[in-house]
Amino acid sequence: MLPKRVYKELNSMFRRFLWAGIDLTPKHSTIGWETVCGPYKEGGLAVRHLECTNKAANLRHIWEIISDKDTLWVSWVKKNLIKHKDFWSMNTPNEASWSWRKILEMRPLARKLSLHLVGNGYNIKFWTDHWHPLGVLEDRFPVCLQYDSILHKNASVDSCISSGAWRIPIHLVNNIPEIAYRVHEVEIDSSSDDHIVWMPSADGSFNLKDTYEYIRPVKSEVAWTSLVKYQLSIPRHSFITWVALHRGLKTKYKLFLWGVEIDPTCPLCQISAEDDYHLIFGCPYSEQVWMPLLRKIGHLRLNFFHWDFEIQWCIKHFQGNDSSANIKKLVFNAYVYHIWHERNNRVFNNGCTNPKGLVWKIVRDVNLKLAAHDLKFVDTDRNRSMASNWNCNPTFTLPKCIFCPWERPDADKVMVNTDGSLKTDVAGYGAIVRDRPGNVLAAVTGSSNPRSITLHEFQGVEAGLLLAASRGLRRISVRSDSMVVVSILNSSITPPWHTRAVYHRIKMLVSRFDHCDFRHVFRETNRAADHLASLYPTAEYHEVLPSSFAEDMKKIVFEDSVGKMYRRSIV
Repeated sequence: MLPKRVYKELNSMFRRFLWAGIDLTPKHSTIGWETVCGPYKEGGLAVRHLECTNKAANLRHIWEIISDKDTLWVSWVKKNLIKHKDFWSMNTPNEASWSWRKILEMRPLARKLSLHLVGNGYNIKFWTDHWHPLGVLEDRFPVCLQYDSILHKNASVDSCISSGAWRIPIHLVNNIPEIAYRVHEVEIDSSSDDHIVWMPSADGSFNLKDTYEYIRPVKSEVAWTSLVKYQLSIPRHSFITWVALHRGLKTKYKLFLWGVEIDPTCPLCQISAEDDYHLIFGCPYSEQVWMPLLRKIGHLRLNFFHWDFEIQWCIKHFQGNDSSANIKKLVFNAYVYHIWHERNNRVFNNGCTNPKGLVWKIVRDVNLKLAAHDLKFVDTDRNRSMASNWNCNPTFTLPKCIFCPWERPDADKVMVNTDGSLKTDVAGYGAIVRDRPGNVLAAVTGSSNPRSITLHEFQGVEAGLLLAASRGLRRISVRSDSMVVVSILNSSITPPWHTRAVYHRIKMLVSRFDHCDFRHVFRETNRAADHLASLYPTAEYHEVLPSSFAEDMKKIVFEDSVGKMYRRSIV
């Protein structure tokens, strides 16, 4: 655990290095350090936030204690520091060392990030452990209500479980109904013992990277990330563009507003005030540079627009990761960099380059970068024109695709196609059972609280198995377009902790069939299940009669049954 003064000094050194270079001269920065430390998708540079890294590293010690990790340090701490006290509620001893105090100070955060999964409930304390959707219950409800519930302070969760199901004492229902109403959101996995998981990590074990991502400050995502973060980027070009997109360039007009005695007139055109918007996409000089570059990358435009329009236009037209998109992004970043470089050359060196000369410099930089890479283009007229304009010799490839039909089951089996769906505020799953000719035997759709696509894909598999079992089918083939789910079901890979309950139920259902195999299929051939998963009914599990299918669903089923070949592009 580092003292605050240490990581503050380190942050100061990092800031000075970013803005001043190796001499570490203090300089005024126009972009906050919190922004710099954000990930690329949030407009940052993915520099580690030292305070959050420090916290995450300290949380590891708490995880090792609460998960009873078999290490010498944990054994020593439990014997000499915790002794017979409860780790979560013990007071900080007056004689505690500085490092032990800091570990104990992190308990509230660690408590929120650790979760007890309910098995038999014997080893989970009802009031003091984090197992309920409301959090740690003793923190939410006063002692008097706890007393009225008849569950004593050290009661375990098994007090509310009977035969693997929730049985809530009537006193608890009457006195604290909030607990009783939401306890059914907690799944009981009666096939395993109670265990504790670290929620930020998918597998439930502590992971420094996942913990850091969970506790770091989060900002809104920006739309322009792909303009500066791409495969062939020139770092110095992308950095200046990144600063410009944050409006962080120290233009003359900005310095004038800060009180610096300076002529704010743009040095490129000598007409308007020099601010970020004018300099890059508002200056007549810049227009004479930008428009020829646009023509060279295959975009013919008559007008030069303002900053916001141009940035949004570039985001739209320069998207993708292929060689053509990379060239466009190279040109955009080189343009911003050289406009700023020319501005500085005029301000500090009294130099001057005409627009044609600046275009030549930009083209030279882009060509040098392209010459260092083996480029591949899909063979189209537009891409051949692009390669010719930039004098590069790429490898041209033909678009690759395959055609695949819906997979029919063997004659003695039925096919169960499953899928899951996740949106911001809603999630669902679906499954459909068909015989070899493609006749629909049963179908189901359902809704769920949004969590993760893996969970909802698992829910689709479970729904399909339940549907097949309810029809007395004994030999089934299950197909999902989730490679992750199929890999987990076909191997000993540990599923994400929040899917373990449904995973165990699936394993129990599989044992009820004479034959059950899982395979991955392309999404194009899983359209029926995909459609059902996107219906989002009000019910958690809703069987759909084939006779009630809408026309679009009927069309999908018909095309599958007649063996329609679906086109799938291959990268």
